[in-house]
Order: sequence, then C-alpha cells, then structure tokens
Amino acid sequence: MKKRHVLVSLVLALAATLAVVALDRFSFCRRIELNGLDAQFKLRKALMPVAPDPRLVLVEIDDYTLRKFGAWPFNRIYHQGLMELLAKENPATVTYDILFTEERKDNPSGDAAFVNAAHRIPNLTTGANSSVDPLVDSTGDPGPTQPLPQIEGDRSGLISFKQTQLPFPALRSASYFGFVNCEPDADGVHRKLPLVVEANGRVFPSLTLQTLMLYAQAAPEQVRVRIGEEIVMPGGKGRLEWHIPIDRQGRMRVNFRNGTEDFSNEISYFDLAKLLREKEQGKPLPPKFPHLADSIVMIGFVAEGLADEGATPIAANGPLVEMHLNAIDNVLKGDFLRPVPTFFWMTALFAIAFAFALTALRVRFWLLLPAGLMFGGGWLIGTTLLFFAGNLWTPSVMPCAGLASILFCTLSLRYFGEEKEKRRIRSIMSVYLSEKIMSQVLAKPENLELGGVRKDVTVLFSDIRGFTTYSDATEPEDVTALLNEYFEVMVEAVFKYDGTLDKFIGDAIMAFWGAPEAQEDHAQRAVRAAIEMRRAIGLFNARRKEKGLQAIECGIGIHSGPALVGNIGSTKRNNYTAIGSTVNLASRLESTTKKFHVPILISEETRKRIGEGFTITDLGETPIAGLSKPERVFGVEEKASG
Repeated sequence: MKKRHVLVSLVLALAATLAVVALDRFSFCRRIELNGLDAQFKLRKALMPVAPDPRLVLVEIDDYTLRKFGAWPFNRIYHQGLMELLAKENPATVTYDILFTEERKDNPSGDAAFVNAAHRIPNLTTGANSSVDPLVDSTGDPGPTQPLPQIEGDRSGLISFKQTQLPFPALRSASYFGFVNCEPDADGVHRKLPLVVEANGRVFPSLTLQTLMLYAQAAPEQVRVRIGEEIVMPGGKGRLEWHIPIDRQGRMRVNFRNGTEDFSNEISYFDLAKLLREKEQGKPLPPKFPHLADSIVMIGFVAEGLADEGATPIAANGPLVEMHLNAIDNVLKGDFLRPVPTFFWMTALFAIAFAFALTALRVRFWLLLPAGLMFGGGWLIGTTLLFFAGNLWTPSVMPCAGLASILFCTLSLRYFGEEKEKRRIRSIMSVYLSEKIMSQVLAKPENLELGGVRKDVTVLFSDIRGFTTYSDATEPEDVTALLNEYFEVMVEAVFKYDGTLDKFIGDAIMAFWGAPEAQEDHAQRAVRAAIEMRRAIGLFNARRKEKGLQAIECGIGIHSGPALVGNIGSTKRNNYTAIGSTVNLASRLESTTKKFHVPILISEETRKRIGEGFTITDLGETPIAGLSKPERVFGVEEKASG
C-alpha cells in the first residue's frame, strides 16, 4: 500500500467529515437532512407498520358528525350529552384537542350544560393557546391546572409568551387545560411537539403532557423537567417512571408511526354518542366498538376544511391531532426517536470515508462509480437499519454528499495524476507489451520507476540470416518495407504469448518473458513464441514468393536465468530492458544457430524448464564466445509434439 495513498485518503476523509458537520449548521442542508428523515418515516410505515397502543381511543369530529349536528361550532349541549355518557364508561382521561376559550353569549345554557358535564369527568382536558391580542384576559385562577415547579436548566430557550387564550372561566374551574402550540420546522413540516411552555413566567404542561399526567395520576410536583434532556415523571400502570426526551425548547421529537387512519380504536363523534345512547337503552355494542374503560380518549377534528391541518413526516397535509396521538403512543410504549450523538456518527463517517478514499485511489478507474455507490448505499442502508431497528436517527443525506465529494476528488486526482501517468506509460510501453501484460503493469505503475530489479526471465534473440548482403543489394525503401512487415509478424508472435518486446537492433529482435509481471512458465512461453515465429516466417515467405520477392530466414536463440530488469537510463531518457549474462548468452545462442544449421537453439537451463511437449534435439556441448566453458545446447523443431 502506498504511503501517499494513505495520506491522501486521511486528508480527504477528514475534510469530507468536517465539511458534513459544518454544513449541518446551515438551514438549507439541515432541511435536506430532515427530508431524508421524513423518507425513512414513510418507508418504515410502509414496510413495518405497528399498531397504536390499544389504550388510545380517537374520537373524530368528522364530516359525518357535522352533517348530523350542524356546522361547527355546534351547540355545546352535544358535548354535555357525550360527556355524561362517557363518564359511565370510566375512561382514564378525556382530552379535547379543541379550544373552548370563549363563552357562547348566544347560548349560555349550552355552556352551562357542558360545564356541568365536565364535573362528571374527573380528568377532562381541553386546549389552551398563546395569543397576540393584548385585550385577551390571560390572568385569573388557572383552576385545577397548576404550573410545574420542578424545572432544571436554562429556561431561556423554552417557548414563551405573555398573552394566553385559556378555557373560559367556568370550564377552566371544572377541568384541566394544556397548551396546543406547535410550530412547524422551517420547511413547514411538524416534527416536534412542545411538552412544556412558559406563560407569564410560569411553566405549564402542553395538552399532551397534561393528558399523560392525568393518565398516570402524577401531580405537578412529581414531574421533573430537565431542559435539554428529559422529563421524568411517574408512569402509568405497570411502569415506575417515564423518561421523555426533550430538547432545549422543551419539545419532544415525535416518532411518527401512525396517521389518524391507522387507529383501529377510532370512532366518529356522532357514532360514539349514538351507540352509547343505544347501550343505555339495552342494545349491544358492535364487536369493533372501542374499549373505553381506563383508556385515553382523544377528541379532535378530522373534518375536511375544519381540522387543524399541517404537514408531518408521514402526511403532506393531515389533521394535527395525530401529533398528540403519536406522542402519547411513544410515551406509553417507550418508543422514542433519539439522534445518534454527533461524535459517534462523525467517527463512523470518517472511518467509512477513509476506506472509500483508499479504495477509490487503488481500484481500476471504471470501478470508481460502483465503489462510490457501494459505500454511499452502505451508509444509507446502515442508517436506515439503525432507524428501523433501534429508533436511532443518523444523518444520511449529507454524509452521502460527503462521500460523493470524495468520489469527485479522487476522480480528479486520478485523471490528472495517476491516470495521466498511466496514459503516458501506455503510450510508451504499448510498443513493448501485450494488452494483457499492459493491464497488469498499469495496476502497479510503480514497478516501472527508474531503476532495475533482479528477476528470473527467459530471453529471446532473433536475427535475419544474410541481412547485410541483402540490404547492400536492395533499395533502401524495399529494405524498410521488408523490416516493417517482418517485425509486424514477429512482434505479434511475442505478444501472443505475453512477452515483453525489449528492442529492435537493426534486423534483430530482443524479447523476454517473466517481467515486468512474473510468469511461472516464462520458458515455455518463450519457446512457443519462437515456434510461432518460425510459422509466421513460413507464411511471410509464401506471400513474398507470390510477389516474386526473395525469401528470408532467421535464427532464434533462447536462454533462461536471472537478469536485471527495469527502466535503465537517465531521468531524461531511459528504456525498459533486461541486462546481464543471461541476455548475453541468449544473444550468442542466436549466432550459434548458424553453426548447427537449426532455426531455434535453446540453452540447457531453458531445456530443464520447458518440460515435455516439444520436439527437442540434444546437440551436445559447444564453446560459446565469452564463456570459459562449453554450453550444452538443444535444437527445437518447428513442429511441437504436444
């Protein structure tokens, strides 16, 4: 592994990780990330639906109810009728996600009836809200609803207001209230629900928290608000404590699982009143009638054009009562969505970014995009699995953008750096190497740096017989044409067996096998290439004979052994070649072919390595110029027996 690759990968990974963390502070990038979270919500809802807690009952003020009772606001005497019937079913709490802030001057008897019925429901909660109207009377006794005394931490971030809209005084004294304030994020999507708000310097529970307090029978002094961390309070039946995570504004990130349409325990407001009235008359309830005893009954608008509507992660526009329902469902189940701490996901991103950068700098150029898709897809799949299985939210979109930036950088680095060098190497070395060997060399271009390495190779020399006499008697243009055509067929034979063409020396050819890439059978390849050369010469001469031209012959010498192989020369001019005694002996064997009148002559060392499968003639020992002792040589016939 190149140290330079490691260093570059570290730099790219660190830069990408820090960029993702920094960009997370910008609203535009944050919005993109939240859209990714919404997509995970929708995907989970489609693939892993989970039924709401059976203790939750949704009573819908729908279009059907309005057709029966008249346009909203219908006579409050209907609320009296429903409250009196509900009281007999003993629900744990009844909550109206509705504001009753003004008395009905046109129908005071309806208000009185509603208040009287409210006394029948021990845990009735209605909505309260902030107000910008300075004339609104937000003073006075809050009734049973009391501020929360145990507040820990910095209160400056809490949602705060001085003017409030509370239930009208008579209702306020007979029931509880909770604030329904819920502002969307910057992109208009509601994702967080305040559990506490500050009004006139006192901290009050929201509609959701007030409902949970009444269900758990938790007094205000039993609720500990740790701003930026959690709300700790006694739990419902079978649970000692609830720990509800909140942010510095006192908001809970709702873990959306169900829309209003997913609540099996849901019923129309009119149908509920009608069926409970029929029950009093002795008629049985239908099988799917919601179980009301000890339940949390939430009454809210779903009628078209009437509902308090807005966008949520699971709906482009829906009744916001489902925010309260999902939040309560989360608390009842302990099903909270928690963000993965920045340090942990940043560390994981850095590790993956480093691995990707290192991979991108080393794989083949055409594999860069698949590698990017693999690492980016892996991050998306991993974060989605964490979300599905562990309710853990990890940024998914911007980290993928960070990985994409690494892809772009490595593409640029390689195209203008390594790939440019490889194109240069290819343009130079394509003359010497077959396409197969070229691909192997380009995978490790450092092997072609200036200098040589000792390698075990087989060297081949080929030379045209009587070329000097022929060239003296032939026009230069014809000699050049002969050599070009001759070299073409000879080089083709070398490349067929993945040899390296070293050089042309006049009419001679030098080639070798076993470098730059190691080949265990390099001796066999060289001998087979020599036989192929002889066959090519036969075809070459046949074509020349048809044209009335003179045939040519060549001798080939082959020897195997160690040689120094590499780019030999200076930084300004060098050549990829092999040097050493092995090369010298191969050259002298080529000259010795004239003595034995054989076209191919190999050394004893090469003979030992090629094994069987060739027609070999032992020509005995013969003195070789430059060697102190004779060399045993062998002839190879053009036709192989295997």
